Amino acid sequence: MFERLDADARRVTDVAIAAAHELGHGWLGTEHVLLGALTCRTLLPATAQQLLPEADEVRRRLVEGIRPSASRASDDALLAMLGIDVAEVRRRAAEVFGSDAVRRAAMSVRSGGRRRRRRRRCERAPRRMTVLTGEGLAMAPRLKRAFEESHRASTRRGEPLVSPTVLLGAVLDVEDGLASELLVCMGIDLACVRQALRG
Repeated sequence: MFERLDADARRVTDVAIAAAHELGHGWLGTEHVLLGALTCRTLLPATAQQLLPEADEVRRRLVEGIRPSASRASDDALLAMLGIDVAEVRRRAAEVFGSDAVRRAAMSVRSGGRRRRRRRRCERAPRRMTVLTGEGLAMAPRLKRAFEESHRASTRRGEPLVSPTVLLGAVLDVEDGLASELLVCMGIDLACVRQALRG
């Protein structure tokens, strides 16, 4: 798959692999390629560079989103937007079920509600990840889809190899990928970025 990349796109993926290792992830995903592209931002068109955030900001957001305390704060904020006061819910639960009930429920959630259960055979096929030999990482299915789409896009353009611009465009076209979600959460207009990458 990497043999289809030009030297600049390969540099982006090398930085992405380093970012995945640095973050302690066992996979290479769209978020890592986004970090690679932002770190090597001079390889992107100037109009796209102006629309995209700095790599450090994306890395910070990515790390914060992984930390449980950060996700809890955002959950509380989301519930508040719906008019739900989490503190009031806790107070009422303690009032009805006892003060210890809230603590026990929180511990159950943190432990994943681990109880002894008989394991049933799952009919669903396991998620398949492509293993990157020599890198110690697995490639996330969404990123694999982006690589395949970037190759098709380069072929349509008549280019033999995938450039960083085409690669990032394909990564951002994966709408359920973490790279797109991160940029949307940061208030970045993906349609404008895609247009700048294709322009």
